[in-house]
Amino acid sequence: MGMNDGPSVTNDSHGEGSHVFRIQRMQAHPVRRSGIHVIRSVRPPQVRVIIVNWNGRHHLGDCLPSVLAARYPLFAVTVCDNGSRDGSVAWLEAGYPQVDVIPLGSNRGFAAANNVGLRQAMACGAEYAVLLNNDTRVEADWLAALVDAAETDELAAVCQAQQRSWDGECDIAFRFIPEWADAEHVYVPVRPVGPAARVPFASGCAMLLRCAALERIGLFDERYFMYVEDVDLSLRAWIAGYRVLHVPAAVVYHRMRGSGAVTCRRMFWGYRNQLSTLIKLYQTGTLARFGRPIAQRWFLTRNRTAIRGTLAAAAMLPGTLRRRGVVQRFRRVPDSAFLELCQR
Repeated sequence: MGMNDGPSVTNDSHGEGSHVFRIQRMQAHPVRRSGIHVIRSVRPPQVRVIIVNWNGRHHLGDCLPSVLAARYPLFAVTVCDNGSRDGSVAWLEAGYPQVDVIPLGSNRGFAAANNVGLRQAMACGAEYAVLLNNDTRVEADWLAALVDAAETDELAAVCQAQQRSWDGECDIAFRFIPEWADAEHVYVPVRPVGPAARVPFASGCAMLLRCAALERIGLFDERYFMYVEDVDLSLRAWIAGYRVLHVPAAVVYHRMRGSGAVTCRRMFWGYRNQLSTLIKLYQTGTLARFGRPIAQRWFLTRNRTAIRGTLAAAAMLPGTLRRRGVVQRFRRVPDSAFLELCQR
């Protein structure tokens, strides 16, 4: 959906550092494009916010009230609960009847649980799905800012919110490491709000996804369980000819690691999923270009966790190669589309 296809979101300044987005309904009238009459939408795009929870009741008390207070007129909230044992489901059902709660019964991981919510969003006819970590709180205009960015760029399949430290004193910035299919985060001074900009990947902590694009690029790779699934999906979007944007006006405060796994397990998933993503997505020329750092990280190492991750990626190789065939068959642009955005 392009910037002239639906309702616009305008930004009015209300004091320094404050931005209020308001949805403007447009009159329904036909627009002629290439001989086809298209009726402009008379309502804002429908959005489904998806929050995955695992024993995070202590986080939801901050997260949900801020999400439900969003200044956006047409959205619903789904919490996919990964078999929590802290009473999260009962607490949600008693205190938040307006929230859809999907108890999954067991910990299915970040990727699979989000996919449950994404399938629900697509089945309900949502134009956009927004993934949000449970250890966050959001500013009132975050959702409108994300939708505005997507509506302005019809090729934007993924839009990342601006993460900020929980105390609001620092922005959280990401640097993509292409030879590892990984990213690192750093804390930087809070920056002035600027326009949306293209980035190699979007963090799954707070990302908007265009549901129509998901029909083409697919959902998260559930084999990953958690970690790197956001990099994988973002790069698949680029390869399919879409764009990934960072939206500074959509501010989300993040505790960081509030619902994460223990370090050794996280490192194992990281090594395994990064290597699988490289094999699945990169063109042969790109793999050759990064051959030395790939070999050093996964094959010439004495790091036991890295070795375990390499062996696990090898066990997944048949499925990874099948997925590679699908990705490369639907490729629209070379890897340089996202590699040229990497900050060295």
